Amino acid sequence: MVSEDEAVLGFTSAMVWLAVMTVITALLSEYVVSTIEAASESWELSVSFISIILIPIVGNAAEHAGAIIFAFKNKLVSRIRSSGPVHTH
Repeated sequence: MVSEDEAVLGFTSAMVWLAVMTVITALLSEYVVSTIEAASESWELSVSFISIILIPIVGNAAEHAGAIIFAFKNKLVSRIRSSGPVHTH
């Protein structure tokens, strides 16, 4: 069993994981940018409008749908806890 003070990863393996995740994030970011640009041309909307207005709305809609699904499954408390600190007295 690992204590709280004991490191799970060593420095070298942590740096390798950081480098790998950075490369994956960069590749996925390029994919997202190219998809947004293609959608912009196809839908005849500006890249700024898609990036600043549409993507946040869709992201929030997905988060809200998840909250509703958890609420229907009587797991609302777990959803609230995962979204931030809850102060109860």
